[in-house]
Amino acid sequence: MISFNQHTSVGYCANPPYQRNMLKYTIILVPEEEGGYSVEVPALPSCYTQGETKKEAIAMAKEAIALYLESCKAHNEPIPQESGVESLTVEVKEPIA
Repeated sequence: MISFNQHTSVGYCANPPYQRNMLKYTIILVPEEEGGYSVEVPALPSCYTQGETKKEAIAMAKEAIALYLESCKAHNEPIPQESGVESLTVEVKEPIA
């Protein structure tokens, strides 16, 4: 274990300026008929991406979110926050033909 004194001797700062808060956003993965996944980020208007695999789609979503947030910062716009998104599955009766 490293003590606080050991950290301070190598320039440790309690609140380093490079330390950033982690933000969490809900993403919606939709399997596409032709293959791959499309991705939507409900909290970020017009933030969409896609990937060939689920893993790639998630990686692309992280990149799209990062770029969206960088654009907000560059244009002095507020960073949108996730606000109570709730995911539910509901059942409905199939229509009669």
